[in-house]
Amino acid sequence: MNKAVQLVLLTMLVISASFSQTPPPAGTESRVEVRGEGGVAEAIIAREEGFCDAWKNRRADSFKENLTEESVVVVGTGRKGKSQVVEEISKADCIVREYSLADFKATSLGRNAFLLTYRAQQKGTCGGKELPTTVYASSIYMTRRGVLVRLFHQETPSVM
Repeated sequence: MNKAVQLVLLTMLVISASFSQTPPPAGTESRVEVRGEGGVAEAIIAREEGFCDAWKNRRADSFKENLTEESVVVVGTGRKGKSQVVEEISKADCIVREYSLADFKATSLGRNAFLLTYRAQQKGTCGGKELPTTVYASSIYMTRRGVLVRLFHQETPSVM
């Protein structure tokens, strides 16, 4: 698969991960604390919006700080680990003009595990190629010692 297609798919991944959250001040912990399940859906959505914002603004450091070592991302270019995601975002030739996330659904997978699914609309380019207008995304989160962490993220471009 050529580099332009790989960049497009990586771009879609990052968009769905980090919308509209401003980064914390330098030197502060940026992980979301979870206390009880009542606010978990809101916390997970905020995390996804934060990842998308970091992708749009090419902040690879945000992914480095907020993905676990065992995090897995699956996009059209294949399965990626944390170090691959961080490297690709830092080198990506992507320009995101606008995006939005909608149709969130959070589902409990057990005591400390949650699935988030949603739709992302986007306008932009990666490697000079237009990004897919719509992607459907899913992420799996867990709480570890009260901290919400993302273990898995996947995106599928819409064919409709």
